[in-house]
Amino acid sequence: MDDILIIRQPKNDLEYQKINELALKNNFKDRNKLKNSEKDDFYSSKGRVNHFIALVNGNIIGYARLLITEIKQGILDQIFFENERYIRNLIHLLGHIEWFLLSSGIAKINVIIRNDYVDILKRLNYQKTRGDEALINQDKVIMMSKTLSLPKETQTNFKF
Repeated sequence: MDDILIIRQPKNDLEYQKINELALKNNFKDRNKLKNSEKDDFYSSKGRVNHFIALVNGNIIGYARLLITEIKQGILDQIFFENERYIRNLIHLLGHIEWFLLSSGIAKINVIIRNDYVDILKRLNYQKTRGDEALINQDKVIMMSKTLSLPKETQTNFKF
């Protein structure tokens, strides 16, 4: 299996333990465990990190397992957003990820989001964050709204 970069600091010791167990099972590379001198090499190694898991909900193990089973041939990165509390982080998080994808020569990202949160996303005011982050085009966010007629429990894939 390809190396997987886990984006987000664990919220507590139990969550960190779950991530560690998952990492051991799947040979993940957790950037939080790397020394500073190793991080530069980790980020600059083209193609070394092929898949991202953005842990945005408490159900880490379930989502991570689902991600692993859904990864198809080639490079496909998936992010699950199930909780409205985290929806405002989407553009910020995509900025981080897109910057890394571009710098690593990785070109595709797949976002899976509950359709009732698409409307929240569409209403967000798009603003620049930090200068070192790649920016996600607001038109892409607006395009997501076309699936709002589907049932709220339906999950839809958006490719960036």
